[in-house]
Amino acid sequence: MERLKILAEKLNMQLMSNVSRLEILDTILALTREICITDTVFDEVQSSIIPEEKATKKQSKTPKKEDISLNETLKNEEKDISEKLSHSAVGSLHEVIGVNQRFIFTHVFFNGEIEYFQKVISILEKASSFEEANQLFRNILPPEVLINNPDTTDQFIELLNRRFSTK
Repeated sequence: MERLKILAEKLNMQLMSNVSRLEILDTILALTREICITDTVFDEVQSSIIPEEKATKKQSKTPKKEDISLNETLKNEEKDISEKLSHSAVGSLHEVIGVNQRFIFTHVFFNGEIEYFQKVISILEKASSFEEANQLFRNILPPEVLINNPDTTDQFIELLNRRFSTK
């Protein structure tokens, strides 16, 4: 909580002085990240407390391996190589975002400001999990941008998911 107060004071001072938009953005993103980390820790603690009844119900719903036939198993494994690659884990968002996607994301989410786009990507790269990165992304952008561009938003979220995938 103390870190939030410090960052809020820093943001107020920056708004009153004549600093660049990128410096203000850095502070806003740091505030957002701090808030998300606090929320993530709270959510993780809450979700780790599961009553025994729910845990046993979840276990009983999953089909046993013996119940699935060999035919069904082979049918499920029949994915072509392009589908596997399109869902495989990636090391960096910078590596996986192509020129066309970079253009689309920059114009849809960041009003054509490539510096702003690159700064946000760098911050998302530093997130510790998909949940944290997704929360940061959704907090950085105005909700109407995400709602008005569902296909582009889904495409970006899929890339975030691939970035933090453990496969």
